[in-house]
Amino acid sequence: MPQVSVVTQSVPGPGGGSGSRVAGIDVARALAIVGMMFAHIGGSRDSFVGDAAHLLATGLPSALFAVLTGVSLGFMGSAGACAGGERLAASRSRLYVRGMLVVVIGLALTYMQSRIAVVLMAIGIEIILLAPAVRWRTRTLLIWWAVLFLLGAAVTTLLRLGDLYSELITLGYPLPAWLLYGITGILLHRHLIYSGPRTWTIATVIGAVVVAVGVWWWRLDVLDIGHDSPFFDFRDPDLTVARDLFLSAAPHSGGLGDVVVSVGAAVATVGLCLLACHVRWAEVLLYPLRATGSMALTVYVAHILTATLLTGFSLMTLIGHGDSPSGADGLGADHGRTVYTPLNDADPTSAPTAELPDEPAREDFSAEQERLFAEYIEEQDDDVDAGAPLPAAGSGFDLDGFAVTALAALLLSSLWRWRFRRGPLEGLLRWIIGKATRSDLPPRVTPASP
Repeated sequence: MPQVSVVTQSVPGPGGGSGSRVAGIDVARALAIVGMMFAHIGGSRDSFVGDAAHLLATGLPSALFAVLTGVSLGFMGSAGACAGGERLAASRSRLYVRGMLVVVIGLALTYMQSRIAVVLMAIGIEIILLAPAVRWRTRTLLIWWAVLFLLGAAVTTLLRLGDLYSELITLGYPLPAWLLYGITGILLHRHLIYSGPRTWTIATVIGAVVVAVGVWWWRLDVLDIGHDSPFFDFRDPDLTVARDLFLSAAPHSGGLGDVVVSVGAAVATVGLCLLACHVRWAEVLLYPLRATGSMALTVYVAHILTATLLTGFSLMTLIGHGDSPSGADGLGADHGRTVYTPLNDADPTSAPTAELPDEPAREDFSAEQERLFAEYIEEQDDDVDAGAPLPAAGSGFDLDGFAVTALAALLLSSLWRWRFRRGPLEGLLRWIIGKATRSDLPPRVTPASP
C-alpha cells in the first residue's frame, strides 16, 4: 500500500483530481454540506418521500462531515507524522490552531442565530483532540475505536440518565461518537483512499448493507429525533430505559445504533464518491460538487448566515431571548439547551407531550366573536386558494428555499474555484495558521526578559 505521504505529490491521484486534493473526498464533503442544508431548510415531512428524505438527512450528513474531518487530519498531519521531530511538532501546532479557529467560528455562528445547532464547535474539538492520533499505529486506532464504540455509548447513556447530557455534550453532538467518527476518517485515509476501485467497491457495498440493516432494524420508526434525558431513579433503576438509550439509533444520540448507521453511511458515501471520480467524464460532470467540497468551510458558514437572514436574525440568544432553534440535523434547542424527544426509539409516541394552555370553546363565542372568527377563516382560505406559500413543517423554508440555496452554493463555488485555489475562509485560516506557527522569527528581548 502506498505511504500516506503521497498526498503531497502533484500528480493525478487514484481518487480523481490532481495535486494534493482527492476529488472523491471533495465530492463527499459537498454531499455532507448539501445534506445539512436540506436538514436545516428542507421540505416538509407530510409525505412518504418527505419522511424518507428526512430520515436520510437527519444526523447522517453531519456525521459524514465528522468522518471527513478525520480524513482531512490524515491529509494534513501525515507528512509530519512520517518525518517526526520538529516537522511533527509544527504539524500538530498547525492542527491545534486550526481546531481553535474552527471552534471560534462555531461559537460566533451559534451566538448570531438560534435556529441551527452549528456543527463547527464539535468539529474543532475533534481536530484538537485527535491531532496526536494521526501518528498512532493502526492497531492503536482500532483499539480506541472499539473503546469509543462501546464505552462511548455507555458514557453518553449515563449522562442522559443523569440529566447531564445537554451540559456536557457539545450542543447536541455526542463527543465520544464524534471522536469515533474522526478515527474512522483517519483509518479511511490510510486504508481506503489510495487502495483502488476494487476496495472502494467492497467498502461501498459493505457500508450500504450496514445502513440498510441499521435503518430497517433500528431506525425505521425514528423519524422524530429523540434523545431526551428521561426520569431515571438510580436507587431503583429501570434497566429497560438504560438499554433503549444504549442501543438507540436516534440521530446524534450517540447510541450503538446511531454510530453503526452513521459509520456505514459514511463509508458507503466515501467509497461511492471515489468510484465516481475514478471515471474521467464523471469527474468532469461532478466539478460543481468538487468545487463546493474544496471550500466546505466557506460554504457552510455562508449557508448558516443566509439561513439566519432568511429566518430572522437572533443575536438576542446572547441574553437568553432567542427563538427555539431547529437543530443541526433537525435537533431542537430551548434557550441554549438541547431538547430531546421521544424516550423510546421504538415507540415515538412514548414521548412526553407539552401541555398546551386551554383554548376557549367555540360555544362560548358571542355573535360578534363568531362573525369575526368566520371572516378570519375565510381570509385564510382565500390566501391558500391564491397560492400563498406556506412554510414547511418544522422549518422556516420549503423545498424551494433549499433548492435555491444549494444551487447558489454550487454555482458560486464553481465560479470561485475556477479563479482561485482556495475558498475565502480557507485562505484566511491558512494565513492565520501560518502567522501563528512561524518558526523563523528572530529573537526579541522584551522588558520582562531575564
